Amino acid sequence: MKVLKICLFLGCLLLWHPNNANAKVLGNVTTLSVEDSAKINKLLTEAKAFEEKRDYQKAVETVLTAVSLAEKSNYEYGKYKSYKALEILYRDAGKPMLSAKYKLKAIKSQSKLEEINYERDEKERLEKIEKERVIKEQQNQLEKEQQELKKRMDEIENLENDKTLSKSELERRKLEIARKQLEIENKKQTINLQAQTINSTSSQLSMTLQELETQKLQAKVYEDSLQITRNNEELANNEVEKQRLISYLLILGISGFIVLAAFFYRMYTVKKNIQDLLMQKNGEIEVEKKRSDDLLLNILPSEVADELKKTGKYESRYFDKVTVMFTDFKDFTKISEQVTPKKLVEDIDFIFRAFDDIMERNELEKIKTIGDAYLCVSGLPDTATHNPMNVLKAASEIQDFIKDLIEEKRKENQPFFDIRIGIHTGPLVAGIVGAKKFAFDIWGDTVNTAARMEQNCEPGKINLSGSTFKEVLTKVEYTYRGKVEAKNKGEIDMYYLNRIFEL
Repeated sequence: MKVLKICLFLGCLLLWHPNNANAKVLGNVTTLSVEDSAKINKLLTEAKAFEEKRDYQKAVETVLTAVSLAEKSNYEYGKYKSYKALEILYRDAGKPMLSAKYKLKAIKSQSKLEEINYERDEKERLEKIEKERVIKEQQNQLEKEQQELKKRMDEIENLENDKTLSKSELERRKLEIARKQLEIENKKQTINLQAQTINSTSSQLSMTLQELETQKLQAKVYEDSLQITRNNEELANNEVEKQRLISYLLILGISGFIVLAAFFYRMYTVKKNIQDLLMQKNGEIEVEKKRSDDLLLNILPSEVADELKKTGKYESRYFDKVTVMFTDFKDFTKISEQVTPKKLVEDIDFIFRAFDDIMERNELEKIKTIGDAYLCVSGLPDTATHNPMNVLKAASEIQDFIKDLIEEKRKENQPFFDIRIGIHTGPLVAGIVGAKKFAFDIWGDTVNTAARMEQNCEPGKINLSGSTFKEVLTKVEYTYRGKVEAKNKGEIDMYYLNRIFEL
């Protein structure tokens, strides 16, 4: 009984021991040698060192060697670790397709590990059943010995009642029975007095009738004690069987619950990993889309960009009234010879970035820069945004910015640019031409006239055409220049902007 209890207790410990749970992760090996296992681990360690140095090619080659050895040895855990390493390496090396391939291999290998662990658990269960069978046989053997002891006790009683036996025969049989009784009691090791009697000298074998009665009484006591012990053992066996059945059912239920919980947890984990991967990819796509949209909006007006994304093209449009502003720097070529190309580009970049901020504050659309010239417009691509006063305000801000910049340059004894600004209002056509490196552009006589306004302007001044002046005449202080000859345009009314009235 004690042996049975110990076996059952050890079986429960084996099932619940945390180290056993860890072993299930490691899987099984069929043809693996110690040298192969050590070699695989060494290869994976070397690959890790290459990965830390960002030498992904050597790291991948090393892990592929480990994969080949693990597959040849059918070392399932080695295959799982190698596949997992390749998944991470290809992901870090920017090869998502190969990373996904080995991630799938790692998942399949992990599933196979779980199947191998199930087979091992089934083998352990069968071994436990075999041990229980051996214990049962030992119990049956014990019962047989107990029956043999009872039979010997019955023979002792029959000897006393048999009057036909001679004294010498009676003594001989007594001696034989005592010898058998000694053998049984030696096995049981429970009755020391009986063993001492059987092992005594030959003189003690010549017992008197009183001694025989004493032995018979002792045998009867022993038989009663044995029967009580047998009854107790039977009750204990029944209780053990009951407890074992309850424990088995409890363990079976808990094991089933654990397996079911592990299955659902595994499914949840896989589903969550897939969802996380999809969310990550969607996030990356959104970031790239925003980056592309921001870049497109930095090149094209928002309305033009939206139409281009929807239809793949933008139809050129005619606008009957817009206001165009053209600026350039006086003596740009001459001054550029006095500074290094790098310094020249840095100065132009600084100035045009300031112009871009001014355009954004006054809701104007920058069209392009041409060398040292800057072109912008009000009234497109949305005609409702046309406002000549916004152009005049932006021109005044540019004028003030350049004046401040000239003062700083003079103080530092550096060459400086002065600016000329021309503004004209009229119709034009806007659109996108070409299929590569396209840009939003404007065409028409209005653009050319704005350029003539700038060319016929004194440095530091803002020159308005007659058409623009008519739009703003009540809102500005001006100086009429009269009709001025413009290249290819003839005489044009021109006005210098002196001040914008506060509205």
